[in-house]
Amino acid sequence: MAEVGELKYGTMSENRETVSAKEYASGIILSRQTLVNDDLGALGDYAMMIGVRTAADENRMVYGLLNSNPTLADGKALFHAAHGNLAAGAAINVESVGKAVALLRKQKSLDDIPLNLAPRFLVVGPDGELAGRQLLAAIVANQSSAVNPWAGLMELVVDANIEGTAWHLFADPSLCPSIVFGYVGDAEGPQILTEADFDTQAVKVRASIDFGYGAIDHRGAVKNPGAPSS
Repeated sequence: MAEVGELKYGTMSENRETVSAKEYASGIILSRQTLVNDDLGALGDYAMMIGVRTAADENRMVYGLLNSNPTLADGKALFHAAHGNLAAGAAINVESVGKAVALLRKQKSLDDIPLNLAPRFLVVGPDGELAGRQLLAAIVANQSSAVNPWAGLMELVVDANIEGTAWHLFADPSLCPSIVFGYVGDAEGPQILTEADFDTQAVKVRASIDFGYGAIDHRGAVKNPGAPSS
């Protein structure tokens, strides 16, 4: 701005990803005999089990999206060499994580401005948990070459839905979200309805949820497919 200059108005850059919610529903019929034998405790048990199963299904769907490496609006996969967020396959160690962190740091906005993103989460499957914990553990070293530069820098996330030895780095989702999920009307958790049948006295239980998830930006995540199989 010059001393008496006029304000110049610009535009806001944005990508074209869309995420839509879908209804997921299922049900079960509890016979009168089942309810009597269970002393009416079945309804409470099923409500708890439905909540646990719904959370597991949501988790499975979102991580399944991560494993499938979906195509974004630019025609390229979420993790792609052209996006600068797909590393060469390697086991989790100081050097390979350093290269992945560098890829994350070098990401630029749509306006070509360096985002300087720091890693917040190291996401691994069961096969990568030990290496992940060892990498992030604090080590008291007698030599500078033995210092662990990644100790305490990231939070380890382990999920059984991550396939093989693949691992990911994610930036803080509040700064640059890559994968999002949500609910219609902020109705988190399954909506459970019950209905008694007049003739049989059985109880129908219906559980449904309006849930949406999707990939919206490649910049906040880096993938390493893991150590090549020998």
